[in-house]
Amino acid sequence: MDIKLKSVKYSLAMKVLAVFLIWVSFSGLFAAVLFFAKYSNQIEQQRYDQTFEFGYQFRDYVRYAAELVDLQGQEQALTKNNMQVQDQDVIPAQDPLQEQTRIQDNTQTQEQTKELTQEQIQQQEQAKEEQAKEPVKEQIQQQEQAAEAEILLMKMEVQKRKNEKILAESVNFNYLIKNEITGSVVTNMVKVSSDSEEEIIRELKSKRMYVMMKEGHLYISEDRFIGLMNAGIIGPSITLYAAVEDEPAAGDIFYDMKMEFEQVHSLIPVFIVIAVLAVLLGIGSFIYLMAVAGRKEKNGAVNPALIDWLYNDIHTAVLIFAAVISVGVAEEVVGHIFNSDPYRIIGVFVILSIDLLIFLSYALSMVRHAKRKTLFRHTLIYSSIRSAVNILKMCFSARRFKPAVILLLLAYAAINSFVFAIMTHEDNGGLILFTMCILLALNIAAIYYVSRALAGLSGIMKWVKQMTKGNLEVALKPDKMSPAFAEFAADIGSLQEGIRCAVAEAVKGEKLKTELITNVSHDLKTPLTSIINYVDLLKKEKIENETVNEYVGILENKSARLKQLVEDLLEASKAASGDMTINFASVDLCALVQQAEAEYGEKAAEAGLDIRVKMCDKPVVVYGDGSLMWRIMDNLLSNVVKYSQKNSRVYMDVEESGAFGSIMVRNISEAPLDISADQLMERFVRGDSSRTTEGSGLGLSIAKSLAEIQRGTLELKIDGDLFKVIVSIPLEAVKTV
Repeated sequence: MDIKLKSVKYSLAMKVLAVFLIWVSFSGLFAAVLFFAKYSNQIEQQRYDQTFEFGYQFRDYVRYAAELVDLQGQEQALTKNNMQVQDQDVIPAQDPLQEQTRIQDNTQTQEQTKELTQEQIQQQEQAKEEQAKEPVKEQIQQQEQAAEAEILLMKMEVQKRKNEKILAESVNFNYLIKNEITGSVVTNMVKVSSDSEEEIIRELKSKRMYVMMKEGHLYISEDRFIGLMNAGIIGPSITLYAAVEDEPAAGDIFYDMKMEFEQVHSLIPVFIVIAVLAVLLGIGSFIYLMAVAGRKEKNGAVNPALIDWLYNDIHTAVLIFAAVISVGVAEEVVGHIFNSDPYRIIGVFVILSIDLLIFLSYALSMVRHAKRKTLFRHTLIYSSIRSAVNILKMCFSARRFKPAVILLLLAYAAINSFVFAIMTHEDNGGLILFTMCILLALNIAAIYYVSRALAGLSGIMKWVKQMTKGNLEVALKPDKMSPAFAEFAADIGSLQEGIRCAVAEAVKGEKLKTELITNVSHDLKTPLTSIINYVDLLKKEKIENETVNEYVGILENKSARLKQLVEDLLEASKAASGDMTINFASVDLCALVQQAEAEYGEKAAEAGLDIRVKMCDKPVVVYGDGSLMWRIMDNLLSNVVKYSQKNSRVYMDVEESGAFGSIMVRNISEAPLDISADQLMERFVRGDSSRTTEGSGLGLSIAKSLAEIQRGTLELKIDGDLFKVIVSIPLEAVKTV
């Protein structure tokens, strides 16, 4: 059963259902947002007569009433002017005496005309014609003005009847308006008389919503509507009283506004619940889609969808483009939301639904890429950069490096020459400035990338320098490497890794060899102890056979030598591995050398050696382990006694050298030293190649290891048969913990 539920959870049907539920939640949220946006003013107010919709309607009705009075005054004035114009259209009869005078003037004019030139005669005739036309023009203009006045009167009559009809249909709007110039009064309450006018005004002012305007001053019971009333009332010469019934009766727009207001407030809880449920359902479905995106089973492989082939940055640009269009559509809706038709709302809903599907597709694609860890790698920018880097790497590979550099230098020089030629041969100042900017940008870019490439090469050189000093752990940061030398750096990195592996293998082999020596030495120690014990028992027996006594002596000598060899092996392995307890303290090298001289003085004399010691004027105190220092001196002087030429001198010098105190031992080898100093420092290597003398070949190796674990050095130099050893230990004054 559980397996079936898991398969259903990741099925295509469940994913489609989740998308559908998201769309349903979006639809509910869209309806809630549309409701709260459209009726925001009603929702904010406590009463319907506090809304701006009521204010606009109240203002319009006041304006309709005010226009009635204003139109009456204008109509009377236009009628009076029109009558005066009609009276002027009648032409009065001419007086006979004036007519005789006019004839005489014409006769005189004709006599004078005979004496004038032809041009002057034409001018006088034109002037007479103009004087004859003036009365006719004036009469035409007066007729046109009368016609315009008639048309204006007709328009005013139409507007007047329209206002009267609107006000007559109103049940809850009451008014009284008086034109102070004409004395006309308009009201819809009762017949106005000198006694009832004051009573009507008192009744209007008793209403909760009323407006009064007198002598250019405005008062309204709701201060927030003052701006609306100032914009709607016509004429400063109007005295106006208007009010709306506190409890409007059915039959007009004010009653409908109150019913709509109450209905909106009753729907607020419903749309709040719708919005909350829509948000919760949408978030839950969206989280489910994000969890199962790309998978067909729990912990299964993330399978890309068809849309995932689109580059993520291109996909993001498509989403932003859709969002910009949606914002423009949303602004259009907000601008017309209070007067929008259903088709506009449906169109916006369809567009936003498409945007929702685009967003879901984008979000699911990004989630699938994030799960597959291709969120950034699957972008056009990344692919372009990677292609450019691959091309650069290909150009700057070992085989193409030289021609690529030559071609780049030639292209750089050609571009600079071309731009410089344009600058020197073009007279256009704007183009010269533009080419100068291009040239500057080109050279800055070239300097930047060349500097970066050279910085990468410098980093590679420092890297190799550290490797030559033995620091194989240092690494080069790839983010600071130029693509031109990336392949070169990768090759050096591979070489470093190979050297590191070889060193690690060598160290491992050395460690195994040391462990082998230690284990073998421990295994040899037990039977060797038994042999030595049995030899001691044989010596205690009284054996009269001289041959047997001689054999026992040989066994005793060889077993003692073997015991010494095993102890040297153990000490060498401990010194090489550092598995030794070190007790650092102050050690006086002068006293140590004097003690060694006293200890080995008799042995040196028997070997025919003359030990010469040279000390400093002051004590040379180092910071080391006294027992280990004595072991070093014991090994060195033991080798001196064994391998020095007979009847020769041995020199021991004590001195300070910088931060170290040193002991230098010099002697002449008895056997020829046909071996290097490095080989002689290795284990089981002896200067006597014939190996006729006693010794294990471990003395110098042990001494070197003991000096190094005290933070010092042991240096061996061979000059012909001259054998010189220098032991250096840090001084106490510069000791480090």
